[in-house]
Amino acid sequence: MNYEQELEKSLKELKRVTGLSLSVDLEDAINLEDTVKQIRALSTAFKEKNNKNLIMRKWITGNMSEDEFYDIAKKLHIPFEEKRILYLIKTQNNSEEVIMILKNLFPSNSNMWLLPVNSSDIILLQSFYRKDPDPRKTSFEIVNTVSSEAFTQIKIAYSGITEKINDLPKAYQDAEFSMNVGEIFGMDEYVYGYDQLGIGRILYDVPIGLCGDYIRENLDFSLLKENTQVFEADMLYTVNCFLDNNLNIAETARQLHIHRNTLLYRLEQIEKETGLDIRQFNQAMIYKISSLILLKFPEIIK
Repeated sequence: MNYEQELEKSLKELKRVTGLSLSVDLEDAINLEDTVKQIRALSTAFKEKNNKNLIMRKWITGNMSEDEFYDIAKKLHIPFEEKRILYLIKTQNNSEEVIMILKNLFPSNSNMWLLPVNSSDIILLQSFYRKDPDPRKTSFEIVNTVSSEAFTQIKIAYSGITEKINDLPKAYQDAEFSMNVGEIFGMDEYVYGYDQLGIGRILYDVPIGLCGDYIRENLDFSLLKENTQVFEADMLYTVNCFLDNNLNIAETARQLHIHRNTLLYRLEQIEKETGLDIRQFNQAMIYKISSLILLKFPEIIK
């Protein structure tokens, strides 16, 4: 490698990014290779310090102190008071491809920040000024677009609305929590809102010991099979629909597009294997809570 040429290129790049002109006496340069590396390191450090996306990512993910961030944010004219929503997008280790799709989905949109966190996670930060956006609608638009263009499934969790920039680290933590809860209790869902976690918000931090006590108190273990199907996705969906329709057999069967007798058979299977009559509201709720517990701790009944 011709290090004299590389040195010249490195000095030009340093001047381009910093405005500083430096000269190096080749006779005094003991190790030309190290000199080139040090000059490149200076250029890289300056770019990183003045890269808005990098600064925002470090701040949001808790990798920058408040004093350091505020000082740089002022210099870079990053608004301190602005309404924002933070989306956390989890990909299947192909975040670069998803970022390209998102750039096409939101072309030249100054209200959107795309901040890669690692090979699988992306932060999408949306600013808005007048009408509040619908984060759930936006999330499903992203999920459907990525699914059709990249033939891959992603998951999205979103925070509540923030008013100030110092709220963003908490918004990121909220989105992470929503993702963790959603991946356990969301079953086949792909979008998890911090304001829509339901009972999963409470059960997420309940220890396995207390959960096991609840299951043993309310389910008949003598009836449960080792590989029971009464807590699988199809049955959970059936019971959720039954609850949503106020335990109305006819309306539930209509929405599920199944015969009334088929629905009754499913409910009888649940009673046969758990001892719970789902046609009674309190026992239906016991089943629902138990099913959520077993999504997190399936080993309880094994």
